[in-house]
Amino acid sequence: MACAHCDFYTPKDSSRGQLLEGKENLQRMLASISLSDEERAAYVVST
Repeated sequence: MACAHCDFYTPKDSSRGQLLEGKENLQRMLASISLSDEERAAYVVST
């Protein structure tokens, strides 16, 4: 967690904060689900 004075701080209700949270959640999901190389490549192309 970053303090309010750090460059990494983004308020939760900001669009940027929501985007970063969504990306983090997707990365965590991809790490926990086993995908084939073909499936992973399809995901990367679609994002």
